[in-house]
Amino acid sequence: MAADAPIFAAEYERELERWLRRRFAWLLGATMLMRCIGATAAVVALIAPRTLSLRGMDGSEISATSSWIILGASAVTLGLCAWFMWRVRPTLHTRKELLRAASLFVLLTGINGLAMQMANGLLVDASQFSSLSELALRYLIACLFLPWTIRESLRPMWPLLALYALSQVVFAALGGGGDPAIQVDAGSLSPVAQRWLAAAAASLVAPLVLLPGLCVCWWRMARHRHRFRTRMLDRSFRSTRHELAQARAVLASLFPEPVQLPGVSFRYAHVPADEVGGDYLHSSVDAHGRLRLVLLDVSGHGLAAAMTVARLSGEIERIIAEEPDIGPGALLGRLNRYCLLTISRQGIHATGVALHMDARLGEARYASAGHPPVLRRRGDGSVQAFDSTTTVLGAVEEPVFETDDHAIPMAAGDTLLLYTDGLTEARDGRERMFGQERLDASFSRDQAPADWSAHLVQLIDSWRSRVAEDDLLVAEIRWDGQRSAGAASPMHATEVVA
Repeated sequence: MAADAPIFAAEYERELERWLRRRFAWLLGATMLMRCIGATAAVVALIAPRTLSLRGMDGSEISATSSWIILGASAVTLGLCAWFMWRVRPTLHTRKELLRAASLFVLLTGINGLAMQMANGLLVDASQFSSLSELALRYLIACLFLPWTIRESLRPMWPLLALYALSQVVFAALGGGGDPAIQVDAGSLSPVAQRWLAAAAASLVAPLVLLPGLCVCWWRMARHRHRFRTRMLDRSFRSTRHELAQARAVLASLFPEPVQLPGVSFRYAHVPADEVGGDYLHSSVDAHGRLRLVLLDVSGHGLAAAMTVARLSGEIERIIAEEPDIGPGALLGRLNRYCLLTISRQGIHATGVALHMDARLGEARYASAGHPPVLRRRGDGSVQAFDSTTTVLGAVEEPVFETDDHAIPMAAGDTLLLYTDGLTEARDGRERMFGQERLDASFSRDQAPADWSAHLVQLIDSWRSRVAEDDLLVAEIRWDGQRSAGAASPMHATEVVA
């Protein structure tokens, strides 16, 4: 099981330990019950032989001596059961200890059974010596009760098989008939040779009687492993889904609500490829009434990218709190330094764009770190791209990493579009990317929609013919030409999520 599902190895071991502890108690109880029945039958046969007569494997009546032997062996087995049940079992804490105890119990009761059969054969009648059947039955009963592997179940049986082979040699040397379950009829051989041949045949055939028990062990453990793996995978899936839902709620709380300022409107749409993703958007309004945006795209997607987003979100909040008037380029410079010291060590990088929209001046200032170009759409539908100004975050240190701001002059009716590469790299059924040219053409259409972010997300959904492979984040800023006199309180709008 550990090889199939190493993350469940500890849970599997604990379940096997509980299962073995319970079943070992059942085996002890069942053995006590059977020995009690055998001892009672032997006592009745001794007291009232006409009422009950015990018979051997060959159907012949068992004598009083055999009844005493059965009674003595039953007493020994009952003593072993009691000792293991009330003295040994409570002291066992691990599955390894339980296995050692169970193996010892099977070995000791098996030796007791062999001794009983040998006593019957030596003192009463060699034809009643049927230890092979006794051995097979004991092993099968143990395998029916105990949840152990084939290798674990064979540990107590090797000594018993060796003792059985030794008993065959003893009976052959003493002139006994050997095990009635194994008979050799070779008329050309002398009786002595036939006895030794029967003893050798019985010793060689003895391991085969373990096959039913081995099949029980294999079937039970294989079935249990399959059911346990299915159950654990289902539980793990449910737990993971629940945790991802919580993580998505936490990540969503980091995103801003779209706002509307005098003269400026801001909307966005966010569609993660998985439950959580690596795209992030921060927005705030400074003391001068300027809209401040930071859009990031962490390499990869999924949980690792989302964890990185959470770290970067906190760093952005810290930077802005300590430097309220920091510009876009300087802010990216601080983020670059943070990425160099933290996430880049794990081979994670990020692209990003920081932008300030000042409605008083009718101007936007931006800095872009390896991010797709910012697009400006004029009122006449023409589109202009403003490319990246420096390298990706966490790749190089200053002064190689440039921190200059760049201006984007705005006119009434202009719209700025910020987005991640999940927009341009979306693929259709023929593996064609949506591409920058299609985006420019779509953005420059004559009839502008009321909400560019929602419109572009719907456009990408219709373009794709398969599940999204990357996160998608689109943000738009519109300026209607109204120049605000100062700071304004943001008016919350509804977030657009495709």
